[in-house]
Amino acid sequence: MLVSLAALTVPAHAQGGSFSLHYAPRASGGALQYPLRLGVLDARDGRTMPFHLQSDTALREPVSQALADIVFVELKASGLFAEVRRIREPAPQGADQAALVALRHKHGVDLLMLTDVTDLNMRREKEDMPTVHDFRRITPEFKVIIEAGWVGRLIYPDQGVVVWADAVSGKAVELAPTGTLAVDRIGVLTRQAVASGMNDMRMLMTRFGKRMAP
Repeated sequence: MLVSLAALTVPAHAQGGSFSLHYAPRASGGALQYPLRLGVLDARDGRTMPFHLQSDTALREPVSQALADIVFVELKASGLFAEVRRIREPAPQGADQAALVALRHKHGVDLLMLTDVTDLNMRREKEDMPTVHDFRRITPEFKVIIEAGWVGRLIYPDQGVVVWADAVSGKAVELAPTGTLAVDRIGVLTRQAVASGMNDMRMLMTRFGKRMAP
């Protein structure tokens, strides 16, 4: 049963009631799959709803930059690419092959990573059934749900080839008997949701991405 978010209060903490999406990624010892230079562009924020209560004020950084920063560090840690660079500009809207080729030459890379954010939201649902824990019956009233999702595209502009593309998502859920969670805890859950999607992205890119020659 969905309930109004208006009653979900978010206690402020010492840093203005906001949290960062950034975290340290898991390093991988995987084989080099793309012996080329990758440029990670700013993400495009295509969400239909902000994070919470019609606002992104709980997020310390703009979503478009933060998600791209995380994609950058995740793909750098993956070991899949010869080099990964962060390009602090978005792909032009409706960019054709010529525009992407010009962009990759401008920044000295071979591949471009485009990311379109589709979800980064928090909601709560009312629990209808009690749960049992340690033989004691408890009745949590609410669960808080955080979902993250984006569409990633790995482009080889010179050949106009989409090396890999897919929609990925992650989710974190926590029981909240009073319907409230501290901002720090919301930050932990949000990073867990994003990291779950990033793990899937790395796996899908490894398994289904086209193999590239230098």
